[in-house]
Amino acid sequence: LVDEVKGTWEVGRVTLHLRPLQSTGVVKVPVGERTPNGVAVSALVTTLSPGAFLIEANEEFMMLHLIDASDPDAVREKHEDFYQRYQRKVFP
Repeated sequence: LVDEVKGTWEVGRVTLHLRPLQSTGVVKVPVGERTPNGVAVSALVTTLSPGAFLIEANEEFMMLHLIDASDPDAVREKHEDFYQRYQRKVFP
């Protein structure tokens, strides 16, 4: 829910020209231990938030286009943390 609110806020600011669009980009997020179902759930959760778009998902990585890709390592860490803390127990 927090990511959806943050994403909506960021996209709104860019759309209304209150913030310049400056650090969009593509980030590869390793799949790690995720099963195919786990990859699908991770991709779905990621794209619920405005400002994130899934380009490709396979057995090695998920490729995401983000409105703020200024720190790719932080993006990867955030996805791994979400997986380990919440998703892994339900959708490995």
